[in-house]
Amino acid sequence: MSNNSELTKEEVEKIESAIKDKFWNVYGNNTARLSGICRQLAFAEGGICWFFLSNPSAGISLDLKIILTFLVFFFIADAGQYFMLAMNNKKLAMLYEAKLDKKLIYSKEEIIRPIWINSSGDICFGIKLLFLGIASILLIAKFYCR
Repeated sequence: MSNNSELTKEEVEKIESAIKDKFWNVYGNNTARLSGICRQLAFAEGGICWFFLSNPSAGISLDLKIILTFLVFFFIADAGQYFMLAMNNKKLAMLYEAKLDKKLIYSKEEIIRPIWINSSGDICFGIKLLFLGIASILLIAKFYCR
């Protein structure tokens, strides 16, 4: 194994490419999804507000308020999922880049995507499914239990 100070420009570029492929590309994908989810959430909340402001006499039952609240929580958890995944990938990319700058990495094989990197996203995914499930069950109950 060679010393990092002896790495050729091509070897350094391969390591940088591995960091980009394993972390920065995932970070970019997750932040793009996060941005889209936030726009959807803002649009949905704006639509709800517009409906109730333009129809002050429309009133909304407590059941529907609870369902809408769980749907908003779903979108928040969805955004949280992509935010956490993006931040984990960003942190690891920056860590590997710092190690490369300090000449502590000797080959692209040392750039490893740890198994725990998706753990926070998996937790958010579970929470998201829980909120969507609760909202769906309450909505179905609203249709059939009048």
